[in-house]
Amino acid sequence: MKNPIQLIVSIGTPTTDKQLELHMSEELYVRDVPLEASYLIGEGGTPPYSYSVSSGAEPAGVLLESDGKFTGTPTTQGYSEVFVEVSDSAANTFETWFTFQVKGGIAIQSILPYACIEQPYNALLVAKGGTLPYSLWEVFDGALPDGLSIVETDGIWTIEGTPTGSWGTGAELFSFGLRVTDDAGNFAEAAFRLPVWNELTINTSFEEFTYLWANTAFSKTYLPGWGVLGADNPMRNLRQPRVQFSLDPDLATDGVPTGISIQPLTGVVSGFPAAPGFNHVFDVVATDEFGNVATQTQNYRVQATATPYMIISEPFGDGSSTHFEYETSYKTAFQAETLRETDGSVLASTITHPSPGSPGDNLIVVADFVSPPSMNQFYFSLIGL
Repeated sequence: MKNPIQLIVSIGTPTTDKQLELHMSEELYVRDVPLEASYLIGEGGTPPYSYSVSSGAEPAGVLLESDGKFTGTPTTQGYSEVFVEVSDSAANTFETWFTFQVKGGIAIQSILPYACIEQPYNALLVAKGGTLPYSLWEVFDGALPDGLSIVETDGIWTIEGTPTGSWGTGAELFSFGLRVTDDAGNFAEAAFRLPVWNELTINTSFEEFTYLWANTAFSKTYLPGWGVLGADNPMRNLRQPRVQFSLDPDLATDGVPTGISIQPLTGVVSGFPAAPGFNHVFDVVATDEFGNVATQTQNYRVQATATPYMIISEPFGDGSSTHFEYETSYKTAFQAETLRETDGSVLASTITHPSPGSPGDNLIVVADFVSPPSMNQFYFSLIGL
């Protein structure tokens, strides 16, 4: 069975125990733009309400009506404070402050690209709205990086220059505020953070020689860097500049070992060297988005498959004649390379026994040389036939 419909009738004037309160509708106040739906909202007490300004003043060109509606067109950009009173039909009153902000009808739309020390910089300053032309762009808070300034050319405003700094300071984040003013005096402000990176380097530790194995997987990563970023440096959380890597072979040498290449976006040098070789010299080249170029010269020596190069440490260095013999368990598949100092200079040609191609016996490396002063280490490697 359905419940019956009931009609409840109240006799008298509705009242509430809730105290009077006053709120304001949300609307953007823009200079020279007529108001559409800006009004005060009274709550509590005994309606109807009446509104008035008891202290302060509405923005220039704006009037508060007794029904709580703001009418008119703002004519001046800036802030206004108004003390408003609301009263109800029972003579209850409530007062509160309101702050009005009239904006200039301009919006700053500039996007500042990253900058780099000692690299030319140019960023277009862009705004929308207001009364053209824009008469002034200026820094109203903070400061631009050293070497940069705001420049106007034929009505086009830019930030230009070459950031300067110290190599040791590392990257730095500059915070500042820009203000644009139009031909009618309207203005807009916006806060910016401009990262200024240091010059590009390759942070991978340098090795005089890098040794590879023929037909064996090899991988080494070259890392870009732009100065020291400490744990408290806010730029640690920003996107680092984009970098492209490449290999530049030294044409006077054997260049890049066959089978080795570099990943352009990651700086990973990897591959399977195809054959042994001694004099592979090339540059790892990093180029960042600012045009900075960093290089690291590498000398790669490719040893025979699974065969270590032999470093011999002895108390030589007295200028005496030295007879050297070294026996390995490798058979005739290998022969010894020229004996060299650790800087790559030739000490002596080597002799191998048995002669290449003879079966059976271990490989014996024999060499005679005069040890240079202060030399206490030399090496040779085994090369597959």
